[in-house]
Amino acid sequence: MIMSKRFWWVLLVSTILAGCSIQSSQLNAVMGLFNKSEVPFDSNSWVVEYGDYSATVYPVAVDRGTVFSNQLGDVIFFDGWTVREVTGLGHRLKLGITNDGASRRYLYGSRFVAQHQCDKWQSEQQSGMIRFSEFCWGQSQYTNTIQVDAEGRISLIMQNIDGSGLYLSLRKK
Repeated sequence: MIMSKRFWWVLLVSTILAGCSIQSSQLNAVMGLFNKSEVPFDSNSWVVEYGDYSATVYPVAVDRGTVFSNQLGDVIFFDGWTVREVTGLGHRLKLGITNDGASRRYLYGSRFVAQHQCDKWQSEQQSGMIRFSEFCWGQSQYTNTIQVDAEGRISLIMQNIDGSGLYLSLRKK
């Protein structure tokens, strides 16, 4: 009889506890790290164009700017105003751009290529977008452009990266 009461008591407690769930906010937070849905890369992709080269790149925020890169070895560092470094683009290209405030120096690897002067960035409102332009001159004259959409996100970057008349274009897909 005692065994029978104990059996029924254990069965009753087990049945009641089976309907309960134990939750831990810390455990849920850790599990949430692993259960996050995948970020669709295509919705955050950009197209880089330089001469006849074109490829899809993906932005990653880093200290002092954004790096656009892909699996092909293309790497573009943008500091928010100026493309500072470029590697790849279908070649063994390695370009660097420095700016001391008075002039902009273009480097191919460690070799000096050109030095240009640039005016301050100017902004202009167009169709709900803001277009920033920077007029530069040296061996040639050109205008670098950054376009910002109505939500304040950069949607287009067009900049001369080698001192020639050839532009690098980064366009949000």
